[in-house]
Amino acid sequence: MIKIMIDAGHYGKRYNKGVVEGYYESEVMWKLHLLLKEALLSYGFEVLTTREDAAKNVDVYDRGIMSKGCDLFVSLHSNSVSGSPSTQRVVVIEPVNGKGQKVAKLIGDAVVKTMALKGNFYLQTTTKKTSKGKDYYGVIRGATDVGTIGLIIEHSFHSNEEACKWLLNKDNLKRLAEAEAGAIAEYFGVSKPESDEDVLKYSDLKEGTLVSIKDGAVYYNGKAIPESILKDNWYVAKKPTSDRVVIDKNESLKRSIDSAIDVKYLKLAEKKKVEEEKPAVKVEIQAEDASVETVQSSGSTALQSLLESIKKLLQAIVELFK
Repeated sequence: MIKIMIDAGHYGKRYNKGVVEGYYESEVMWKLHLLLKEALLSYGFEVLTTREDAAKNVDVYDRGIMSKGCDLFVSLHSNSVSGSPSTQRVVVIEPVNGKGQKVAKLIGDAVVKTMALKGNFYLQTTTKKTSKGKDYYGVIRGATDVGTIGLIIEHSFHSNEEACKWLLNKDNLKRLAEAEAGAIAEYFGVSKPESDEDVLKYSDLKEGTLVSIKDGAVYYNGKAIPESILKDNWYVAKKPTSDRVVIDKNESLKRSIDSAIDVKYLKLAEKKKVEEEKPAVKVEIQAEDASVETVQSSGSTALQSLLESIKKLLQAIVELFK
């Protein structure tokens, strides 16, 4: 199982005040790391955190060391710069060994897209090293020393008013956590597992049940399923007694494939709405003798009577002008 460690930057409730009243980096990043943990768990990751208590301080290098055995370490922050209130870019700091470039870009792009602040808002990925060529930041250095990819994510600048206001919104933080979890999942090639409600069991099926086929499905014998088959809905041929389900007629009853497929590739389908064909009536009027010829009429008796009335009316009008 892929293992992720999350670090809420700094500690305590009121560390690093923002330019908007009520914003503190330590408090907001603590809230975000809990939401990110929840979002990552929904993908099936194993998720660890560097602290269980927001008030507890752990040395930054030791936080990185704690990620031993993990596949990724992320430390959540917001940045600050004095004398430049318009600065609002997203900064992701990656290890100097170059191993975090791809995931740093994916997460950073997700943050920029989700926050979508006005002005000069963009992603900057960077590294910083000591004179000895080691990672400058303790959390990244510690993570690297135990073989983990370590990142610092600076969620814009709390010296910027717009960024502060955005990050103070609880709904925004949830969206941000979901976006970051999605980016991490993309990096590792992971999709959210289906809930029990989404999983179809063979015991749910019977003869005549209408099903659709999931993308990526194959026949029970392992052969690929043509795109034209995947796009259609199909009726179960007979009540299955195992995961092997035989489907035959398509929804329109115009095709038959009589093929077996694993139930894991099926889901219940809703019948497509088919509009009733309306009777087509084509009428040709000839002005010379005001005759009305019904070329095609599959309508009701009432409609035919109406047409006869119109014909008589037109003939009467023509007689007046003779």
